[in-house]
Amino acid sequence: MPVSKRNKVVSTSSTRKKGRAGKSNLIEEIRDCLDNFKFVYVFEVQNSRNKIMKEIRTRWEPSKFFFGKNKVIQLALGKSRQDEQKPHLSEIAERISGLCGIFMTNEPKDTVLQFFNTFSEKDFARGGLVATEDITLPEGALTQFAHSMETYLRTNLGMPTELKQGIIYLRQPFKAAVKGQPLTPEQARLLKLLDVKMAEFKFRPLAVWHDGQAHDLAPGYVPGQAGDDDAMDDSDDE
Repeated sequence: MPVSKRNKVVSTSSTRKKGRAGKSNLIEEIRDCLDNFKFVYVFEVQNSRNKIMKEIRTRWEPSKFFFGKNKVIQLALGKSRQDEQKPHLSEIAERISGLCGIFMTNEPKDTVLQFFNTFSEKDFARGGLVATEDITLPEGALTQFAHSMETYLRTNLGMPTELKQGIIYLRQPFKAAVKGQPLTPEQARLLKLLDVKMAEFKFRPLAVWHDGQAHDLAPGYVPGQAGDDDAMDDSDDE
């Protein structure tokens, strides 16, 4: 007689151990790197993409980028004068909030800040991103789409389409995006079909530590949670 799997109990002990180990490894790696690099930067990342970030890591080797739970990174640096790993590190740890990471390097400060302030990479937006422009498809033939896509456009993306003699027609104007409003998942998929890239992957430097001194690079600025970032977590957490 087959054994029922309905009430099967799955142990979470292995994933918990992995999470704890990942956090410990991240803390240890960050602290080890503090002795190898002269500069430690805190930066905000917007609309991050793992593929692009991987290329950036390679470009900047042997410098190190670290991502993870903010509290874990703060713990690695030190959250107060009593437990900071080096003098005044806790002052840049305070700037870690929102979608942030840290960058350790021996490269000149001017070189690093130029990169952070000028890097920009456009990509396709995902649902939830605030549209940066109005995009409306006019009534009429949608010659950019193959006739086989009509059902998908109408059923999955909610477009008022119909097929006439093998050509897809839009029965009325359709708003693919409204500037200032969050994109729906359907709008995001449509914009990708239209080859419209609204997401901009970029950095904002927030603070830097060097020679025992901390400097605020964005006074008064509070990192937010805007964007449609990939999950980047070096702690290998749950």
